[in-house]
Amino acid sequence: MRGPTVVLSFAGLALAWVVLFSSGTQAVDRNATLLLLGATSFFYWLFRSGQTAPPFKTWHILALIAIPCYLLFQVVSFPHAILEILSPSRAILTDSLAAAVPNVTSAPISIAPASSLFLLFGFLGYIACFFLIRDVAWRFTESRNWVAALPIISLAAVEGLIGLAQGFSKANGSTINGTYLDRDHFSAFLEMSLPLCLVCGFQAFQRHRLVKGESIRPAIVVCAMWGTALLLLIIILESGSRAAPLVLSVTILVTVALVALPYLRTKRAKWIAAGGLTAAIVGLVIVYPPDQFVDILSDLAASDKSPSEQLSLWKETFPLISEFRWFGTGLGGFEPAFLKYQGTAASLRIDFAHNDYLNYLVELGIVGFAVFIVAVYGVVRSAVRGALFLEDPARRILAAAGVGCLVAIAIRSAVDSNLSTPANAFALAWVSGLISANGLE
Repeated sequence: MRGPTVVLSFAGLALAWVVLFSSGTQAVDRNATLLLLGATSFFYWLFRSGQTAPPFKTWHILALIAIPCYLLFQVVSFPHAILEILSPSRAILTDSLAAAVPNVTSAPISIAPASSLFLLFGFLGYIACFFLIRDVAWRFTESRNWVAALPIISLAAVEGLIGLAQGFSKANGSTINGTYLDRDHFSAFLEMSLPLCLVCGFQAFQRHRLVKGESIRPAIVVCAMWGTALLLLIIILESGSRAAPLVLSVTILVTVALVALPYLRTKRAKWIAAGGLTAAIVGLVIVYPPDQFVDILSDLAASDKSPSEQLSLWKETFPLISEFRWFGTGLGGFEPAFLKYQGTAASLRIDFAHNDYLNYLVELGIVGFAVFIVAVYGVVRSAVRGALFLEDPARRILAAAGVGCLVAIAIRSAVDSNLSTPANAFALAWVSGLISANGLE
């Protein structure tokens, strides 16, 4: 296992670079991560030997391959006649440039082709990370499947300690955002890591309890994992992110329910569990009534916008979706396209929709968004099936943790553009590869 361990270490170093250096928002840091991850993937796939991860379903692998092909399609120039068919609004924009730039006979679908090409390489990195971690994690499933989760957990612990130090300095005007520029994106990374800490600690606890003559090492692992989980929980709540209580409640509830479900052997126990889950959901409804829930969804990362302004921003996004309905504005095209409809916070620069679903629907269009949904569905399906039906308890509970991670980022993506931050996108790709290796196709 020395080879996979070395590969995992270099991949973890690449992830650490993008997380610890301003969450990869600077192009130089993102490019350094892409270079290191690309080199690691190249040498791994060139020299790998032995058993590889199980193959994907045909439809899933086609969706994964279609993503970069579609993004490349958005930056290829088309003759004006074809552009009018594919994207009439883009053709009108091209015509409007005729007075300033004569003899323009072709243009890409993307209205910001340079940004789209730049972001295309980022998506190639996310896909490479997914395939690499999936294959490497599969090699650890027989004995130490939690090893592939250690880079994520370690980085979350580092971010938690940095946030703790910032918390002690909070009286001096410091904010709790770790190495991130935004506290909500910082919380999203910790929330994705929390289920892994809880489940890896539970797995070590089970091993320490069931295996006689075992060393004290599992007990140390339990204390480390659950101690890290407690640290992350405190820092997330102290970060000031308004959506944190809701995200934590749902994430922990889903993770614990999936982990505990197979241990319920009798009908009575299952009925009690169902009643407890129902009571928990009712409690969430009481704690988060509709008006407060809307306020939480409306909360922006930027402190200078009110919930009503955020709702107005989302409403102003819908005409943009209609205008570039099928093939979108291209990655990075939201900001220049939105200027036409921006009425909210007119003096401010709106670079994202502050909602990943709306943002990608604008930039990818219905066709591209559907391709992404199919690819994501393949990962979610594998994780849920693994959490419910796998007989190997170690793989099953790690798949359950993966479902919790996906739930956390899914809720976060509804309240902000978290995946616009490269660190969170790379972390999601890593977690997706991990749970795909431990899931059930």
